[in-house]
Amino acid sequence: MVFKASLDSFTNITTAVISFILAGILFLPIVFKSENILNYPYILLFIILPIYFFSFAFRPIKYEITDGKVIINRMLANIKISFSDIKEIHQINNLSIFSTVRIFASGGFFGYFGIFWNLKYGRMNFYATRRNNALMIISNENVKFVITPNEPNVFLEYFLKLNSSKTINIASE
Repeated sequence: MVFKASLDSFTNITTAVISFILAGILFLPIVFKSENILNYPYILLFIILPIYFFSFAFRPIKYEITDGKVIINRMLANIKISFSDIKEIHQINNLSIFSTVRIFASGGFFGYFGIFWNLKYGRMNFYATRRNNALMIISNENVKFVITPNEPNVFLEYFLKLNSSKTINIASE
């Protein structure tokens, strides 16, 4: 079953503002025809375009539960978590992204993805598109995956239906 991953309004605004700023950085020198920095846009093009492309390509698009796996679909490199590797699932109603430190991550540009850390949970791998209604999947090796399907309760129900043979700790934060 496929679960949508919609962006929240903060993420939409952040993505639009950063895209506008990046476009401005590239095109303002061309518009004003600055002769002193003629190669400036071309140098930046090789810096800005990869950042934009990789942010777009690694953002979470949707989540799937199929064939004994939870799959985090991305344009590049899907993440697959086997049911047998899942120890716990925590439902987090309000994910305070602002009290969480980004280690190597995007904090609102096309979503929240990458490595984050905070005092309560420690190191977490985010594949989220919103700051509310998050689910934290904890593996047997204590690797934490944070996802935000549009309907987290339906996601949990479907997961439990397919995984009824194993006891999974479900907690609400």
